[in-house]
Amino acid sequence: MKKVLSAKKQNNEKVCTLIEKTKPYRYYILVAIIAFLSGFIIKSVTTNPSKINTAAIVDVQKLINNSADIKELQADIAKKQEDLQKWVKEAHDKISKYKEGDAKKKLIAEYEAEFEQKQQEIQNEYNEKLSQIDKKATKVINKVSKSKGYGIVLTKSSVITGGSDITDEIIDILK
Repeated sequence: MKKVLSAKKQNNEKVCTLIEKTKPYRYYILVAIIAFLSGFIIKSVTTNPSKINTAAIVDVQKLINNSADIKELQADIAKKQEDLQKWVKEAHDKISKYKEGDAKKKLIAEYEAEFEQKQQEIQNEYNEKLSQIDKKATKVINKVSKSKGYGIVLTKSSVITGGSDITDEIIDILK
């Protein structure tokens, strides 16, 4: 029994020593694995000619500038910000009626907390609606690209040359 435990202990020590010795080479091992896998990916792309040169291009800035949903969201948020500014002015007027003291400090703290809450609500609503718009646009982009047989969709800003621009089709569907 002691021999078995001694052998296991020696094996564990050998494994620990091996791990310690290979620590400096982990980066190189990782790079080798990535290079190996990249070779398979490149091979699969180059051996499937139906997917070569099938990139679609979307001009995101043009999409944003022509989006009725984005314009509506911007108008809604601008109105809410304007309402918030009116509320701040009213709060400031109420606070200015108080003389220095604990009551004024308490009122200021209450208004600051309420202001933070209102601002957070506006930001959360904006983020939620923007996320919905993004999901809607992504669905349309996926639908158009798949129906036309594109293998990949890239933003126009990331492409120097090549690809088929599908931005106008996306805008027409989103209207």
